[in-house]
Amino acid sequence: MPTEQEAKPAVVTPSLQQWRSPSTFRGAPGEDPLKWLKEYDRVANFNKWDDMMCLANVYFFLDGTARQWYVNNEDALDSWEAFKNGLSGLFGDRQRYTRRAEEQLKCRAQRSGESTQSYIQSVLGLCQEVNPLMREDEKSVTPNERIFGPDPQSLEEIVQDEVERVLAPVSAKSTETRPRPTYAAVTRKYRAPVQKFPPEPRKTDVWRTADNRPVCFHCGRPDM
Repeated sequence: MPTEQEAKPAVVTPSLQQWRSPSTFRGAPGEDPLKWLKEYDRVANFNKWDDMMCLANVYFFLDGTARQWYVNNEDALDSWEAFKNGLSGLFGDRQRYTRRAEEQLKCRAQRSGESTQSYIQSVLGLCQEVNPLMREDEKSVTPNERIFGPDPQSLEEIVQDEVERVLAPVSAKSTETRPRPTYAAVTRKYRAPVQKFPPEPRKTDVWRTADNRPVCFHCGRPDM
């Protein structure tokens, strides 16, 4: 028979979903407000914030110049849409961000120790920054340049081909039917023949005096 304590129903305390926090936007040079707003919207969807909650919470994720701008214009920013338009209009230079991402995309090479998937996702992220509507063939890039050929490969295929090329096993059997010539054999084959010249006649007049007397080879004196 269950005791009174055992008969009591268990009390289940509902667990509250922990909110996520977006990064802080400061309005510093190089910060992309559109990229930050996309992150903020993603967090807002997770936290189930509507537009009114997005606007009410955004102050706490601004700092520096961006926060001062918000404080100065808070009365005019009466909707979430107005805030997004004002932020992107003041701090955004989409063409500059696009050019920077495009330059990074052109020279983006796989770094030492970087996994293939990490490299692929990094390049695809740059493609998204350059043009969110970029076609698949435009995303086909090599580490140094974009491919505009008639039959472009996907990025995954390019990386896979490169991996297969590097890891391809070396054939153990030689395809040559004749032995490879050595350096010595080649030099012997193409060595120029030595040309022999006849010995020059001995110049006897060098060892004689003006009156034709022989001069001693050792002492250099004329013969007496």
